[in-house]
Order: sequence, then structure tokens, then C-alpha cells
Amino acid sequence: YAYPQNTLLNDVETVIKSVLKIIHEPATFNLYTRENPFGEEQLFLNNTEVLYASHFNESRPTKFIVHGFSDTGNEVWVRGLIDAYLLHEDVNVIVVGWGVLASDLYPVAANNTKRVGKFLGDFLEFLNRESNLEYKDVHISGHSLGSHVAGFAGAYLDGRIGRITGLDPASPLFETISGPVEPEFRLDPTDAQFVDVIHTSGAAFGFLAPLGHADFYPNNGKFPQPGCSFLPTT
Repeated sequence: YAYPQNTLLNDVETVIKSVLKIIHEPATFNLYTRENPFGEEQLFLNNTEVLYASHFNESRPTKFIVHGFSDTGNEVWVRGLIDAYLLHEDVNVIVVGWGVLASDLYPVAANNTKRVGKFLGDFLEFLNRESNLEYKDVHISGHSLGSHVAGFAGAYLDGRIGRITGLDPASPLFETISGPVEPEFRLDPTDAQFVDVIHTSGAAFGFLAPLGHADFYPNNGKFPQPGCSFLPTT
């Protein structure tokens, strides 16, 4: 044998356990507050012991950040958004990391948004139940496919979330030549009490059609934006 048998067996068991964990938990939830701005605290669905030991405070507004296609939640722009939130407000910031399911081929990643959105919705129900977090105090910002993850989470909670911000929601497979797909399959205004959308790659990788209560179109909302690369993942 090239490797000791038990070593190979242990490796196989590790891989199986990892796969089962991914299947069971489509995303991670990393908490940042002013008390722990750089050392994230990972929270888990239905784990009250970890929640109560963390710096999460239900009396604060809670901001969720959901990355998009091919990202992991460790990008520079995510760190910048965390820092900006904590600088200007005393809030809970929770980064939703779904990098494993977002890194597959785009059609697969797009299809995974509903599953991740429901998981986020379940997590919000857990926070509401165990910490008395009020849905109106929740603001979810999603980028690219993350916008639709946010939308599915909001729809799962019947639009009770306070606010969803769509940062250039992804259009491929969520829009046809005749326009956006039906609202239940994408981000739409019924997903939260207030939905605002910033369009920056319309007619390319994002939408030109309005998707929220308020839609903003910097530089006409079209791709490429000034100073940005032509690469679609930039």
C-alpha cells in the first residue's frame, strides 16, 4: 500500500464527515461587534450555549452580510463593510459564509440560493426565539447571488425583516429576455418591510429592471462602472 490503511480510512472518514456537515449546514454565521471587531465568533443554528456565551446583543440592530458567486465571506469588501458598520453604529454584524455552495458552477450556485436562504431564515427564527431579536431590527445586505439569498430568507419569514439591500443582484437565470422571473424566484419588494437595490452592472451581470421599493442606478447602473475591471467577478 502507498499509505497505511488506517491513515487512508481516517482520511475517508474525515471527508465523509466534512461532506455531511456541508449538507447539514449550508452556511456559517460569524459575529462581529465593537467588543470583538477582529476576532469573529461563530454562531450555530439552535446552539443556545454558544449564542449566550457570545457578544451578540439583541437590543442592538443586527446587520447580515451575504456574499455572492465564487466568494467566501473573507473578501476585502466584506471586511470593509464590517468596519464601516461598527464605526458608525453599535450593531451586531453577522457574515453569512456559503462559500462551498457558492463556488460551484454558476447554475448550481444559483440554484443553491434558495437552500441557503431558508437556512438563514431558520437561523433568524432561532435568534428571534432564543434572544428576542425583533425582525424589524434586522438588515440583510446581499451581493450578487447573495441578494437572492437575502430575498429567499425574507420570503421564508413572510416579509417581516426590516430591510434588505440588494447590491447588484445577479441577473443570469433570474431574468429572461422578457424580464425578471416571477417574484417568488428572486429578490422582490415583498421580501422585507423595505427593499433597496443598487444596480451597477445592468444589462450584463445584473438587473436594469427595478427590484425593490427604492432602486439606485450609479452611472446609469450599467457595466462596467468607472474604475472597475471588465472581469465579471470584480
